[in-house]
Amino acid sequence: MFECEVNVLTGWRIFVLSDDALADHAAQAARSLGADVSDSLNLGVNGSTHVAVLLDVEIDADAIATTVLPLLESWLPRPLVLGMSTRANPIAMSMLRAGRLDGLIGRPPSLHELQFWSTVRSSPGVALRFAARQGVGRVHLATAQEIVRQSMLWQALNSAGGNRRLAARTLGVSRRQIQLLIAAGRIWSPPSATLLSYPDT
Repeated sequence: MFECEVNVLTGWRIFVLSDDALADHAAQAARSLGADVSDSLNLGVNGSTHVAVLLDVEIDADAIATTVLPLLESWLPRPLVLGMSTRANPIAMSMLRAGRLDGLIGRPPSLHELQFWSTVRSSPGVALRFAARQGVGRVHLATAQEIVRQSMLWQALNSAGGNRRLAARTLGVSRRQIQLLIAAGRIWSPPSATLLSYPDT
């Protein structure tokens, strides 16, 4: 028998858009798994605090498609966006195929569905795929590849205290490749980051 893991959503912040009864039911399910359920989308604040947004696509799918989704798509990082539906809603299916929804769940969602999506969202590579999809139409593929390369190099070096050999092992590349990238100036760091020296070790 499948059992839900307690507190699997600890650290998640979730917003539910639906009628009061369904929103309360979904919020209760999320809280029972450890999530923090927000009572607003904080429209004046960057959406990065929301890990997931659950949208009832059967209430007003047109309004969601034209108003809510464009707002969520403007946020970086974009939250996980799941549509709640009890049937094959044509508009919901269209949004899913277009990548505007990350998935469809029950109306209301079950504990098992919420746990499944917490596992998917936490899987290695999934966060990168979500981020990559957000870049479509914003940056060219070559630019995105360079951003990923520079960002991963900086993070690996930062985590390794500047040690090139350890950073290379973390990234699965040779120390020579790390040296060439540093020499070429192809390393990015956040504006607020402490400058590191990169010893030739």
